[in-house]
Amino acid sequence: MDNIRHSTHLFNSAWTETQKQLNPLGMREQAVPTEFAQRLNGNGRFVLRSWEWSVGKGTLSASQLRLVHIQGANSEIFNVWIVPEQPPLYPLLVTELLLVSGRLRVGFWDLQIPELISELRDRVLSAAKRALERTSLPLSQEAAPDWAIRWGSGYHLYTRPEAEQDLALVMESYAAYLAAWVELAGVPAPLNLANCYEAPPCTLRDYFREHLRHSPVRTYLTKIFGEDWSTRFLCDFLYR
Repeated sequence: MDNIRHSTHLFNSAWTETQKQLNPLGMREQAVPTEFAQRLNGNGRFVLRSWEWSVGKGTLSASQLRLVHIQGANSEIFNVWIVPEQPPLYPLLVTELLLVSGRLRVGFWDLQIPELISELRDRVLSAAKRALERTSLPLSQEAAPDWAIRWGSGYHLYTRPEAEQDLALVMESYAAYLAAWVELAGVPAPLNLANCYEAPPCTLRDYFREHLRHSPVRTYLTKIFGEDWSTRFLCDFLYR
């Protein structure tokens, strides 16, 4: 998988950390449709690349790791989603980063729980709290958008730093939240909880529809790659 490496320090550092933490759980690369695997905009100033892996083996719940990297002449977007196949038993991991001129402008990390059953909620919230306590980036003075945290842990990290931040601190935050997810995913949920599942107030499909409606990612992609392709990319790949 070394062929996915790119020139940016952020991307290469994040990919190295991702491999280090997820390889012990088992990673199997999945084929991404050609039209979503790589996309250049018309003038060649932006390139989008996407990858997907199935994570998990044995009795551990399988999840889908989706990684998206958008690189322009002066900007960089890095998105990581880990979506469990059993959302009542495991959280989602969300990482969304925007850099301009190599500086972090917006960062968001969280463990999100749209379908998690109540019996497991405290375990997830405790892991997210420990992750937040291990980070050093400044919290944004502005609150995160309600749609972004409605089904979150309450211990998200939302930062819009005014001063330049060492990218090592960005990786510290990524490693902390990824480790929290690995801690939860590495332990099989008690089998008796499988019978406790009730219809959630928000299904995973509803959750992704809300992101599709509100996330600025859709607007950003539309400006670069056009509305039709951007909508297909989000609906058929990132938010599916």
